Amino acid sequence: MMPVVSVKPPFTNISSTPGEVFTRASASRGAAFGDLDNDGDVGVVIANCNGPATVLRNDGGNANHWIAVDLTKTEPLCPFVPLR
Repeated sequence: MMPVVSVKPPFTNISSTPGEVFTRASASRGAAFGDLDNDGDVGVVIANCNGPATVLRNDGGNANHWIAVDLTKTEPLCPFVPLR
């Protein structure tokens, strides 16, 4: 059994000052999460019913802690097997 450790997180409660998008009522059906502006922060695109999509850009700043990988393979992923 793991011991319970009480830690005060270094977070600030800003729930009393939401952005304009959080103060209006809307019906939405889906969301996509990803790095929208290639800065390493995850943003959100929300699909709203009967209206345009809402884009929430994350400008929190993360010091660009990310990695880009370009994979290249010169051989086929699986050998060709002829059908008879």
